[in-house]
Amino acid sequence: MLDNRPVFTPEGDESLGYVHSAEYGYTAGACVAYTYLPPEYAEPGTDLEILFEGDRYAATVREEPLV
Repeated sequence: MLDNRPVFTPEGDESLGYVHSAEYGYTAGACVAYTYLPPEYAEPGTDLEILFEGDRYAATVREEPLV
C-alpha cells in the first residue's frame, strides 16, 4: 500500500479521504495505513476500502496501539 490512495466505504463511490502513510506492521501482521476520516467513519471496527492499482482492498478502523 502506498500513500495518496483514496479511502471509501464498502458501498460508496465518494472518497472519504486519502492514505497519508502506509507500511507493513510486523506486530499487527498486516499493512497499516493512516488516514484522516470524517468522525462518523473513525470509530474502531468501521469497515472501509482502499483503492490501490485499480482494485479495492478491505480495511478496518482500529485503535492504537496495534497488536
